[in-house]
Amino acid sequence: MVRGSKFDPGDFVDAAMLLLSEGGPTAVTMAAIAKRSGAPTGSIYHRFPSRSAVVAAAWLRALTAFADEIETALAGSRPDAASMRLIAWSRSHPREARVLFLSEPASLFDAAPPEDLSAAIRTQEARMETAFQACSPAAPDAEAFARLRFAVIDGPVALIRPYLQSGEPIPSFVDGVAASLGGLIASEPRRTQPQAAE
Repeated sequence: MVRGSKFDPGDFVDAAMLLLSEGGPTAVTMAAIAKRSGAPTGSIYHRFPSRSAVVAAAWLRALTAFADEIETALAGSRPDAASMRLIAWSRSHPREARVLFLSEPASLFDAAPPEDLSAAIRTQEARMETAFQACSPAAPDAEAFARLRFAVIDGPVALIRPYLQSGEPIPSFVDGVAASLGGLIASEPRRTQPQAAE
């Protein structure tokens, strides 16, 4: 009988996510992943060819969860309400929020991740870009698109970053500030989505 592996690839991604959220990219080494997951280092290399591969898998997991949220928020009937979704998502996904909003992608990898993971990351980034394009003003210009990005992503991230860095809970007043950012886009006419044929 072939004995099943004690460790799942997800265990190593979990460990990398924890290390990234607690100490940033420099905290994530294969030895640290092994210690956190309780697995021998060789077991990690059996599933991931490099540190960059494990880190990319952790980044992809966080990015996919965030892309799901943003895509749904921007598809809603009130695009201005999307300004508050990042705050709510960060409260319910603090680990992923710390990974995404406190790490610079360029500092994550000591070598290029495997192409399949790189392609999957690009796919999630493209999903968000498509969602923004679909939600952009009916007559888009650089200023209007910048307002949309600031209201939904850049402004809310700037609001919560100090609390993510300190590990403190995101205070409730941040919601009101984020809601005011929605005013930057609330009055702009949106592109109309084509109706499906009946």
